[in-house]
Amino acid sequence: MPRTIVETNDMQAASADPAVEEVPPTNMDIDDVSPTANSNTNTPPTQPPQIAAANLNLENIKRQFNPEGMLRSSRSSSTFNSTQRENEKLIFWLYENHSEFLVEDFCHHLQDVDSTIDYSPIMPDPKQKYRYKTTVEQRKINLRETILRKEISDALGPGGIRPTTPTINFDAFTETPLLFVNYIQTKVKADGKLMKPGVYSGFHTNLNNLFRRYRYRPKEEYTEELTKYMDGVKHIANKANQAGEVRIVYVYYMLDIPYYDYAYLTLHIIRYRVIYGPAHVTSLGIATDG
Repeated sequence: MPRTIVETNDMQAASADPAVEEVPPTNMDIDDVSPTANSNTNTPPTQPPQIAAANLNLENIKRQFNPEGMLRSSRSSSTFNSTQRENEKLIFWLYENHSEFLVEDFCHHLQDVDSTIDYSPIMPDPKQKYRYKTTVEQRKINLRETILRKEISDALGPGGIRPTTPTINFDAFTETPLLFVNYIQTKVKADGKLMKPGVYSGFHTNLNNLFRRYRYRPKEEYTEELTKYMDGVKHIANKANQAGEVRIVYVYYMLDIPYYDYAYLTLHIIRYRVIYGPAHVTSLGIATDG
């Protein structure tokens, strides 16, 4: 008790002495604080746009941390998109040429969509000059393919995920590999040239990816035979690539010399061009670029 009296007297003395500053209480209850005094601390500081964008991107990435997102992240989105496009093209080719290999309900759905396509938005206005490079008929073909492939894409669903809509009758499709081989024969460039061997390998990979997405395992005989065909496709494409699909055009001065004087003519070739492959020529010989 005497200790308490001494402490009270000291506090009174300190408050009476003008030289001693009064220390504000540190255990103040938060409800006692004026709202105006804390108005600045309640508002979080504005983030720079770069940080806000980074945080949003991080949140989007976290949302993918689920079974579906994990499957879709097993490969890059560009790989999935490329595979999806090629599978769309295969199914569209089947619809155009061999619709009996599509699942019946899905084929009927495409036929229904096909029969109700509205071409009016692309038809030219007779009051205006036609300004498109492609013909009206070609634009109709392009629009039709775009709409039907959109239906195919919707049936396949997001890349990497098991589709919920059956599209191809795989049992019938895999009776013989010649059906897919016939499809491969259509995969050439616009000028008729063969593509590089790796491109044809990609088509084969895309088909196998489609099998996996539908959890379909083709017969071993089909897989082995198709692999042999695809090896042949790659060898032919490789030979064509090595040969350059070449048609050589010589541009030269005859210089009043006999055309059969090859040795003299070679020295005076001013240029030669490989139409289907890069190359250069000098007066001393031919050098090929890659």
